[in-house]
Amino acid sequence: MSELVAIVVDILQRIWWVVYLFSPVKFVLVEQGSSAVRFTWGTPSGNLDAGVRWASVGQTLKVVHTRLCEYAIDEINLTLRDGTPLRIDGVLTYRVRDLGKFLTASEDTDFLLAEFAEAALQATLSELEFAQFHKDPRTLEDSIRRELQAQATRAKFGVLIKYFRIKKFKVLCPTTQAALAVDVLVKALERIPAELAELPGFGAKVALIAGAQASNVVSNPADADGYEDAEDLADDLGRDARAA
Repeated sequence: MSELVAIVVDILQRIWWVVYLFSPVKFVLVEQGSSAVRFTWGTPSGNLDAGVRWASVGQTLKVVHTRLCEYAIDEINLTLRDGTPLRIDGVLTYRVRDLGKFLTASEDTDFLLAEFAEAALQATLSELEFAQFHKDPRTLEDSIRRELQAQATRAKFGVLIKYFRIKKFKVLCPTTQAALAVDVLVKALERIPAELAELPGFGAKVALIAGAQASNVVSNPADADGYEDAEDLADDLGRDARAA
């Protein structure tokens, strides 16, 4: 029964399409931020801006939002030049300059743009080490945007790539994660007053905290002169700092 209904619906859609195609009068209202294109026997016109747009026999009209279009890039796994594995995603913003090209370049140009964005992300990051990636992500995003624009131009998509933004990333290597945590701790230690750093046992306490944070493992009760975990050590360090 469901197959019969699908066949009937398909026949009705085809009949309506023929009636619409040969109708002498048809129109659409194009709003600000959108554009229309008029197909004449399948050949697209240039962009039609805001206003009421008309078509006649053998012509069809298509309206699309073109000013700023956004497409989310799904999470992908990739490897940097130094072997650091990342999981990363982003968002792509573009403007449709030539709607006729955009609609006829492929069956789903939005999807292909997302695929191109993933390829540009892979190509750009594969040339970088983690320190370079983490240092200046905004410059990196601009490099990806330029690479994506070059690909879209070659494919004749009729779009202008406005922005590419990395939304979030995750380092999939525990060793690199630990190194980042230690780096933050070292920078914090550089701001500690000298008189506090010279207190007895200060260095040992900091070393134990760093090890516990990097490995995410709580120390044994017998370790560190009776401290049960890194949190106790942190509290003790805070008391030392206030006393100093």
